[in-house]
Amino acid sequence: MKTLLLIRHGQASFDRGEQDCLSPLGLKQARRLGQWLAARRLAPAGVWCGPLRRQLETVHQLAESAIAAGHTLPPPVQLDELREMSPSTGMREALARRIDEQIVARQRQGGEATGMSDPSWRRELARKLLTQEIERWAAGAIEVEPEHSFAHFTACVQRGLSCIGDALPDGGCGLVITSAGPVAVAVATALELSGVQAMRLAATMIHAAVTEIRITNGELRLISYNSAHHIEQGDISDTNVT
Repeated sequence: MKTLLLIRHGQASFDRGEQDCLSPLGLKQARRLGQWLAARRLAPAGVWCGPLRRQLETVHQLAESAIAAGHTLPPPVQLDELREMSPSTGMREALARRIDEQIVARQRQGGEATGMSDPSWRRELARKLLTQEIERWAAGAIEVEPEHSFAHFTACVQRGLSCIGDALPDGGCGLVITSAGPVAVAVATALELSGVQAMRLAATMIHAAVTEIRITNGELRLISYNSAHHIEQGDISDTNVT
């Protein structure tokens, strides 16, 4: 038996300039992860992470925080298979069209009366529509390049998890810092869920939350999902786009 602790990165700076980096809250969440790992005296056989900046920053912050608490973790190994899903050109174009359609519809109703003057309105609209487009993508309802399909994304994540499982010794624990999409794919694989169900799971995932999966004879088994008891209540965030 082998154990994977799958961790979503800390909150990123969606729609605020540079998106692929942790926000001040995300940095705090990552440091809390390190303190939690140190308090548990967790000794993983290995640490793996994706190549995205927000994933790497989470690893760095949690490792530094753990060291400050007197606990050292193995150096992280980057796996490209742990990167988050990347919207294709077709998906971005479909999202832009839907945003424009919603704006036009609101303007016809009277922008001021329907909240368009609020700067957060477009941001919230983008988040809502992106969630819907991701579900359509997972269902195969959006025409995309093969390398941007949900099937390809799933296969990449599963290949990465298999590599980690092969590298772990029997009874070993692996710390895996990634994003909501790969964690959801892992859970969906364990529970035999559809792509749409996987993406709905991703939309509920808390930043810096921990999901535990065990590998027995090559099969994934879900032990716990989206645990965030190590994060203070006021610091919990679950923005589902980054």
